[in-house]
Amino acid sequence: MHPRSTLTALPLILALAAAFPAHAASVTDDKSANTGTTGAAGTPNGGTGAAGDAANADAGTTIPNSDPTNSAIAKGGKGGTGGAGAAGGNGGTGGAGGTANGAATTTATGSSTPADATATGGVGGDGGAAGAGGT
Repeated sequence: MHPRSTLTALPLILALAAAFPAHAASVTDDKSANTGTTGAAGTPNGGTGAAGDAANADAGTTIPNSDPTNSAIAKGGKGGTGGAGAAGGNGGTGGAGGTANGAATTTATGSSTPADATATGGVGGDGGAAGAGGT
């Protein structure tokens, strides 16, 4: 029989560690390949292009995460091209680039606990071509 002084809490610590495993959360939401729809052709002016898709990446804020290497990358989609103008009409305005929201946090403690988040909004769409005699 072991004297009380040699008993440790190691089995309890190991059981708790297994119940709450740490894991890295690298989340990417990349909509940069998606482009908003093109604006309608002019009668006489072209329509505005649609906005690009929004992107949202969340690493460790909604679901707490204790890994200090959490990272989130969000890239918004490109805005749609403005519609072409008819004769005497103007080209439509390009759509707005998609918004991007990135968030990363960690519940770890210590001197080095980074969590990186990058958000890049999409580029705006190109303006539509002017019709003959338009701008």
